Amino acid sequence: MSLGGLLASRAAAFEPRIKKVIAYDIMYAMMDAMTMNAGKLQKFALDHLQSPVVARLLNAVLPHMASKDVDLAFKLHQATDLTGLHNPVDLLREISRYDLTGTLKDVKQEVLLLAGTDDQYVPYKRLSQLESELVRVKSLKSVTFDASTGADQHCQIGNRQLAINEFATFLNA
Repeated sequence: MSLGGLLASRAAAFEPRIKKVIAYDIMYAMMDAMTMNAGKLQKFALDHLQSPVVARLLNAVLPHMASKDVDLAFKLHQATDLTGLHNPVDLLREISRYDLTGTLKDVKQEVLLLAGTDDQYVPYKRLSQLESELVRVKSLKSVTFDASTGADQHCQIGNRQLAINEFATFLNA
C-alpha cells in the first residue's frame, strides 16, 4: 500500500520467486509526494539537497513550514516513521533513493497497477511511465479510478472496496 507499490515492484525486479505484483499505489519515486505540489523555489531546493547552503536553509525552514502546512507535516511525519531519520535534509536525501528508475525493465511477473486520477501523493502521469517501462512483464493490467468511482484519491480512499475487488480478480486469475 502506498510506498508498498514501489517496494513490491522493486522486489519483483530482483526476486524471480515472486509470481504476481500489485502496485497499490503506483508510486514510482517517493520524492514525488514532496514535489508534486511544491512551488518552483521548493523544487529547486529539493533538486539541490547536496549543496551545503541549501541543506542548512532547508534544515532551518522545513520545521517552520511544516508547522503551518498540515500536508507537509504529514508527509514529513510519514517519511520519518519509514526511515527513522529526523533531520529534514537527511530524511529528504534518503527518500530520494526510493525510486524505480532503471529497475522496471527487470520485472517479468504478472503486474497489476492501480492509480487514482486525483491522488494527492502520486502523480497520475506516472501510470503511463510505469506502463512504458514494464517491457518484460508476463502480463500487465492497469486500473484507473476517477472521481465517478469515489476511488480517485491516494490508495483509493473513499472506495477502497473497488481496489480490493481488483486484487481478488487479479490474484485468482
